[in-house]
Amino acid sequence: MKYIALINGIGLRPIAFRPVVEGRSSFTRALDFGRALPGVSEVAVFLSEAVELPAGCRSIVRPAWSVADLLSEMSAAAENADTIFYCFGDCPYLDLELAVRMHANHVRYWADYTFADGYPFGITPELLTRQSLSR
Repeated sequence: MKYIALINGIGLRPIAFRPVVEGRSSFTRALDFGRALPGVSEVAVFLSEAVELPAGCRSIVRPAWSVADLLSEMSAAAENADTIFYCFGDCPYLDLELAVRMHANHVRYWADYTFADGYPFGITPELLTRQSLSR
């Protein structure tokens, strides 16, 4: 099985790049989260302008994005992936252990879309299948 992390960094404000926790920015922490997810072979980051990314991450840059553009790029980036982990680049408190448990349930129940109902925004990614993007 192939997994990919897709991080939405479109239109991030400058505050997302300032140190916030342990001297690391929200953006850096989101990238580290994506790279730490078990089984993730690639991290793709959607951006409005070029930003330096660490090894193991690639950027997809457009100066202007529509929802259709985003869905198209998500589908293309995840072409061979079984599971997509999707989150935003300004979320410094993404929980790796919870994401792993969510993924286990996502696979166990053959879900097309999984989210953490009842948790505050920014704690977990959303999980989806590539096929769900084309519906």
